[in-house]
Amino acid sequence: MRILHVVESMDLHPGLFSTTLPGFIAALGRHDIVCDVLSGASHDTHEPERFSAEQVVSVDEDQPIEALRAAAPLVQTADVIHVHCPKAGVATIVSAAAKSEGKPVVISTHGSLTTHLRGRGKLSLWFENRRLHKKCRWAKRVTCLNQQEADLLQQRGLRLDATPMPVGCDYSNENGLNADGSHADKLPLGDGKRILAYFGDIDGQLGLVPFFKACDELEDELEAWRIIIAGRPIDNWLELFQAGARRHGKEHLGEFVVFPNYDQQRSILDAAEIVALPSIGPVLPNAILWAMWHGKATLASESLGLLGIEDAGAGAVVEPSRKGILPSLRKLVTASPDELNSMGQKGAAYVRDVYSWDSIVPEYIELYRAVV
Repeated sequence: MRILHVVESMDLHPGLFSTTLPGFIAALGRHDIVCDVLSGASHDTHEPERFSAEQVVSVDEDQPIEALRAAAPLVQTADVIHVHCPKAGVATIVSAAAKSEGKPVVISTHGSLTTHLRGRGKLSLWFENRRLHKKCRWAKRVTCLNQQEADLLQQRGLRLDATPMPVGCDYSNENGLNADGSHADKLPLGDGKRILAYFGDIDGQLGLVPFFKACDELEDELEAWRIIIAGRPIDNWLELFQAGARRHGKEHLGEFVVFPNYDQQRSILDAAEIVALPSIGPVLPNAILWAMWHGKATLASESLGLLGIEDAGAGAVVEPSRKGILPSLRKLVTASPDELNSMGQKGAAYVRDVYSWDSIVPEYIELYRAVV
C-alpha cells in the first residue's frame, strides 16, 4: 500500500504536523507501507533525508497550475491520500487531483477547524463552513484529535462525521537535525533563571491569556523563573501581549522568541524544567509529547486529551482558565529541580508506552485498508 501525506509545510514550528510526521512514516514503513510527502511552501531550512519517505515534494500554492502538475504523479501512484492540513491551499490542490483520479482521501482536522471561533458571526461561519464542506466532501473518512473536537465540529455546523484518533510521537531521529547552533547563544538562557517554556503559536486562542493571568498572581513564586514563549506570532497578538507586559510592569518575567528555528527550540527545551500548553480548545499536542519524550515536566490543557499525564505523575492537566491553571502551576513552580526531573522521567516512560507511533499506527493502517 502507498500513502501520500499532505502537510501545510515542512517547517519545524511547534504545532505543525510536519514535526511528528517522520516518526509516523517510519512506523508505517515497519508495516511495509510506502509513503510519499507533499507539502506547501516551507520557509525554514529542512532536511528531507530525515524522512524515510520515497519522495518529498514541496509546491507553491500561489502557483496552482505548477503545483497541480507536481502533485499529479504522486496522486496517481498513491492508494490513499492523507491530508493533514484541510485549511491549507495545498489541500485544495491535492483534493482536485484526487477527485479526477478517483483516489480515496482521508482528512485529519488536527484541531485546525475549531480554532478562532470566538467572536465570529453566524454568517461568517456559514460562508467558511460552506467552503470547507466543498473541500472535505470528497473525503472517505475524517479523523479528529479527541471527542471534544468531534463535538466542537458538530457544534460549528460542519457536516463531518469525524472519528477520534490519537496522534503519536517518535523523536528518536531528530538528533541529526542540528545544522547551525549559532543563534542559540542569543537566547535568554544564561542568566541563572529556571525556565518555564511554551512552544506554539503566539495567539489568543491557545490559552496564553489565562496562562499569563495565572502567572501574574504567582509573581513571588516565579521570581526565580523566566517564562519563554517560543512560536509563530499570529495577527497582532505578539504586540498585544508585549504591550500588556509593559503596562503592568511584568516585562522581566518573560521573553518572546519568534519563529524559532530547530536549534533555538531545542536549546530552550534543554534548559526548560517545565513545558506548558494551556490551549483553550483541541490542538495538536506535539509540544507536550516532545517535552515528555525528552524528560520534561508538563502542564497541559484538558482539551488536548492527554488525561493520563497526572495519573502517570508526569505533570498536571488543567482546565484552560486562570482559576484552573493557578493551583497546578503554583505546585509545579514551587517544586524542586529533583521533583520536576522525576516527573519528566515518568513522562518519558509514559509517552513511549502510550503515545509511541508503533503502538498507534495499526489504527491508521486499519483505516487506510477500510477506505481502499
